[in-house]
Amino acid sequence: TCFYTYVAPALLRMSGVPLTRLGRLALTERQSKKATITAFLKGRMEGNAVTILSGQESNVLRSFAEADCLVRLEEGRETFEKGEEVEVRMLTAI
Repeated sequence: TCFYTYVAPALLRMSGVPLTRLGRLALTERQSKKATITAFLKGRMEGNAVTILSGQESNVLRSFAEADCLVRLEEGRETFEKGEEVEVRMLTAI
């Protein structure tokens, strides 16, 4: 996740490749996290919505293989409701 958040954009920028696209999609289910952190979670886009994948731990490769985006859940909140729009960064193959 850190690679796609920090390293990949830097490499793309240095290579002259357009950065990954950002957008906003609705959550397909309620999501909770610690309020003190910004979370970048692996997700899968489904039309105008996004599903947060299970297996968010860094040692779980299945969710990386299935993910086509990272979902940003901002600091200062614990709960994000089903249907709420969140920031989504589409992943680019590098």
